[in-house]
Amino acid sequence: MSFKFLWYIIILVTPLPSYCVEFYVYTETESLNHGNGSVNILEVIAKSSPLTCWRSCHRNPKCSAYFENDLTKECRLVSDNVTGISGDVTDNNVNGEVGWKYIVKSMKQPSCPTSLGFHFYQDTNMCFKMLSDTKVSRDTATELCESIGGRILRIQNDKQHATAVAFMEKFHKEENVIIDGYRNDPSGSDWKFSNGVPMTYFKWAESQPETGKPAIKLDKNKNFDWSPSSNMDKFYLCEVPLNDI
Repeated sequence: MSFKFLWYIIILVTPLPSYCVEFYVYTETESLNHGNGSVNILEVIAKSSPLTCWRSCHRNPKCSAYFENDLTKECRLVSDNVTGISGDVTDNNVNGEVGWKYIVKSMKQPSCPTSLGFHFYQDTNMCFKMLSDTKVSRDTATELCESIGGRILRIQNDKQHATAVAFMEKFHKEENVIIDGYRNDPSGSDWKFSNGVPMTYFKWAESQPETGKPAIKLDKNKNFDWSPSSNMDKFYLCEVPLNDI
């Protein structure tokens, strides 16, 4: 059986208040083009986007693999890995429909994927990059970042803030950039990370935070200290979290 590397995916699987992130690698068989699976199927889902199948699997702790079909636009989540699959796909409770791929999920220790453009900072054990060269919405940024194994950057202490500032001053000194942190009430002070965890560290610029804006940016006009930001299309920092809350 031949395999190829697909992507790294990060899952928040431990209930509050432990907040443990586990890392998974997804691999697919290159030869599985002529069969579909009906073994230990957890759920059958319509494939509405290229990310539907892996997103559904990574959100389901019982999912250990999945079948996907770009022709029929279908995902099938599997509870246990299907073994013995070959290029002919004539056994193991599969049939002769075309277009199926079989993708296996397995745990992997976190590492910084510098080949994808991430920068690794050993002193703070941080791994992040500017997500894209164009401004995008928050929802698009979240999906893009998750699809390459990351999340929007969370800054949790002075050392991490200084690392992010050094990165911006070296590579993107003319840009404002969004980090993780959000308040549902734009005039309130109840700031949380995107996973719902209350924020305890802030690096507000002088006279901040102003009201009326729900997100947080590193402000180029304030030495990259923090200011609230609107939800219009923005630049984002994406990290692979090597230390987590």
